[in-house]
Amino acid sequence: MPEYETTEVFGLLNMRVRDLSHLTTENFFTGLLNKRIGNVIAKKSGIEKLSYPVSGFNKNLLWSMAYNIKFFKAEIIGTNGWKNAQTTAGGAATKQFYSATLELKRVPGLYCCGEIFDIYGECGGYNLQWAWSSGYLAGASAAGSLIC
Repeated sequence: MPEYETTEVFGLLNMRVRDLSHLTTENFFTGLLNKRIGNVIAKKSGIEKLSYPVSGFNKNLLWSMAYNIKFFKAEIIGTNGWKNAQTTAGGAATKQFYSATLELKRVPGLYCCGEIFDIYGECGGYNLQWAWSSGYLAGASAAGSLIC
């Protein structure tokens, strides 16, 4: 969270303790951090068991967590390769298409959708939603162009 000050991270964590005191440490970071990173932050901050209740967090622990979140660094050592890729970058430039129809400007009657474009979203269904929505628009536009 490089864009936040440590005090802001502390404040955020403090609000989460107020709202999520019924949880255990294992689920405290859900929606804020990747679960595995949250678990690493908890352990680096001194929590030995992820079953530790959030209601037991004190100010010193929250400051430690805020510091560890703010200055967390991870070395990227590789990827899982194409077999496990969820999205890839590249594709047809969107500026070559009419945005209202997804028709290729240079080739009238050619409509494209989904992953053919240079559009990709984060994990969580965004790429699927783009594929469905753009498929609907391109299909409806293509069908509409056939009506005389």
